[in-house]
Amino acid sequence: MKQLSRLQKFFAVFCLVFSVAVFAAPAAQAEEPAQYVTVDMKADTDGVQPGKSFLIGFKQTIYPEWHTYWKNPGDTGAETRIKLTMPDGFTAGDILWQTPERVPYGDVFVNYGYAHEAYFLMEITPPAEITAKDVTITADKSWLVCKEICIPEDGQYSVTLPVKAAASPANTDFFAAARAHQPEEKDWAVEFAREGDNFVLTVPHGGSLTADGTITFFPAAWGLIDNLAAQQSEFKADMLTVTVKAGDRDFSEVPETMAVLRIDDAEGATKAYRFTAKKNADNALAITPAQETVSDTLVTDRFFSFRFLTHLLLAMLGGMILNLMPCVFPVLSLKALSLVKHGDHGRGKAAMQGLSYTCGVVASFGLVAGALMVFQSFGAAVGWGFQLQNPYVILGLGALMFLIGLNLAGFFEITLNFGGAGASLTRGEGYGASFFTGVLATILATPCTAPFMAAAIGYALTQPAVQAIFVFLFMGLGLALPYLLLTLIPALRAALPRPGAWMERFRQFLAFPMFLTATWLVWVLGQQAGMDAVFLSLAMFVALAWIIWLKDSQKKFWSRGFTLVLVAALFCGLYKLPVTPVQPAPGEIAYTQAALDKLLAADKPVLVNMTAAWCITCKMNERAVLKTDAAHQLFESRGITLVTGDWTRYDEAITAYLEQFQRRGVPLYVYYGPRNAESGERPAPKVLPQLLTPQILRNALDAEEK
Repeated sequence: MKQLSRLQKFFAVFCLVFSVAVFAAPAAQAEEPAQYVTVDMKADTDGVQPGKSFLIGFKQTIYPEWHTYWKNPGDTGAETRIKLTMPDGFTAGDILWQTPERVPYGDVFVNYGYAHEAYFLMEITPPAEITAKDVTITADKSWLVCKEICIPEDGQYSVTLPVKAAASPANTDFFAAARAHQPEEKDWAVEFAREGDNFVLTVPHGGSLTADGTITFFPAAWGLIDNLAAQQSEFKADMLTVTVKAGDRDFSEVPETMAVLRIDDAEGATKAYRFTAKKNADNALAITPAQETVSDTLVTDRFFSFRFLTHLLLAMLGGMILNLMPCVFPVLSLKALSLVKHGDHGRGKAAMQGLSYTCGVVASFGLVAGALMVFQSFGAAVGWGFQLQNPYVILGLGALMFLIGLNLAGFFEITLNFGGAGASLTRGEGYGASFFTGVLATILATPCTAPFMAAAIGYALTQPAVQAIFVFLFMGLGLALPYLLLTLIPALRAALPRPGAWMERFRQFLAFPMFLTATWLVWVLGQQAGMDAVFLSLAMFVALAWIIWLKDSQKKFWSRGFTLVLVAALFCGLYKLPVTPVQPAPGEIAYTQAALDKLLAADKPVLVNMTAAWCITCKMNERAVLKTDAAHQLFESRGITLVTGDWTRYDEAITAYLEQFQRRGVPLYVYYGPRNAESGERPAPKVLPQLLTPQILRNALDAEEK
């Protein structure tokens, strides 16, 4: 044991030196900032006075040439979000947004947001009585920052203030600057209406406005105006009228909206006014009973309607096809081992194995779908497979695959108890193992969408929660159905090989698909967070194996101590994984809406490839079809530009593009054919199949050019 203790001491010291040296390296060599936006949070008081309101403020310092977004981001983007955690009895007002500016992208579209810096204020009202000596307010803040690409960022910030009988102002320079950027609040009786194709705003300003300067109207509600269109202003006595081309939103959805009127004079000075604009009552659009019926049919399909049942069938077929997709191949080895081991069991036990596996799949599909809808209800534009856009999820799955491989190889055993029945986690002994295998199959299956699934997912996420959940549950049932039938039908089970001594060797062989899966996940992590993250994750795998190796020495002081030190070092090093912007491959154009619109304004054809590093289906299509020499020659001969959108990490713009085609996952391939030589019109975009072959690609392109 003395020799083992020396080894342990050496390894612990090595891990500490390694973690300090390696984990500090990214900060030393970073050329780009860790975040493109830094945030400073302050309060305008030196203490909390019970019952007296005060302000908290956030200052965004934005990296040069990048920008963030206003409450209404315009044609693309996402607003900044702030969630506060405060003691009981405290209340917070709405965000007071700094005056926005137009952020144009050529003649294609216009966003609303901020460059250089931006201030956000919130009024906090404490209760009349406070028993605590001090108060902490914590803010979880998230935003989208964009240049040619868009990167979602977030951070947690807090201020702690003492409770005082009489508080004094604080941070006066900070809040003076913040107030200078705020629009002036007005109680004007502003109205808006739709007149033909135009949005018309009437502002009875009482003589407080003049015609000097450029006037820009910013509605907080999206879709009311065409953001790119020119705005016309007209003064008549004490009335200002702003006319602009109307947007594509139904005005009946917006009875009123907060809005900002910005006036920039010739000398560069800016004045801004914030007010509430109400829809003119005479302009309200009446909805006939027939229209209500049509709307109800489009938005909410009742149970047992033909449309609803059709999408249930599509969801089940898509789930069944997932068994043939590369995403599920690693889990198929576990399922195969389970089938072989239980081939000699009676009908009842085999059926229970199949039902346990089915429950694991269906329950997991329901949980992932529920999380997806919850996030969307809070305004997050996430899509199917969103869990693998988080590098920590990738790291956790990679570690899990590595541990399963070690278990299958016989390096260690894990035994779990489900309802008193012992169950080995990966050897398929017991119903709990079958349930876990179903969960694992779902985790690796959901990042990819099989044929029929895309239409079903897009349909489900426009329906009420109950109908949507049923669609996802049927998708899970489809994934589990082949295995379930095999366990329920004796004739199918009879075709399985008989158990024997070969099974131990076969079980050890199945460790290698798990190690390959872990290798793939580490590669995906490298696409998301760079090579430093790859090195750290591999070191973590080695450390996990060493920790398991120490299991026979758990009672020794040095073993327990070194294990704790190693675990602490790993967590410290992996606490903040770096973020590496994804760069397009040579010959490709990285997707942005501006880049795509610019290409579509020309005459040449365009092929859009929405992909992700964690989607094996995407990579298989790229290796076999899209990124071959034959494909490059085909694209070059026909003048096709390949635009690639990488959804490996969360990207609001790509999620919005997927939604245009009722998709919630990748891959997605969209072909825009060339303009007609006579009419000058470009044909409607064509969505290609999710499974590509060279012939399918060529046939699709030929069909569009006929």
